[in-house]
Amino acid sequence: MSLNLKKLLLCVAFMLTALISMSAQRKSETFNFEGKVGPYSVHMTLTFLTNNTVKGFYTYDSQVAQGNNSTIPVEGTYSGDIDEAHLMLIEYNPSKSKAIGTFDCRIEGGYGWDPNASSHYLTISGGTGYRNYKSGKTFKVDLFASKFYPRY
Repeated sequence: MSLNLKKLLLCVAFMLTALISMSAQRKSETFNFEGKVGPYSVHMTLTFLTNNTVKGFYTYDSQVAQGNNSTIPVEGTYSGDIDEAHLMLIEYNPSKSKAIGTFDCRIEGGYGWDPNASSHYLTISGGTGYRNYKSGKTFKVDLFASKFYPRY
């Protein structure tokens, strides 16, 4: 085997090891979003799992203000990197026995730093990003979340 081929194989092996190591270090992340679904103010909590699935729930602010703290469960998937992905969520009734709507949106995000902390922020958006199965109505989705991590 020539010296150049040995170097190439060693380089490929190193790159594969690095990729496997990086994917093993990726962790699930939970974000608390706030914003609007159509004209309605909402808060949504989503956990982005390492296998590109998403689980969470949301509430309508107007319902919480009236004392109704019931949450609406959502589950789905995201494609690509969490900072630039397509998000598809299915909304369920409270017992999760029936799908009642979908979120078909775009996720965009990034990172920020200052001397004391770093942040990871995400936006979820879609012009007709939410569709209710019963009424057939669609609504624009505009949600934002950020997480701060202390820098040591």
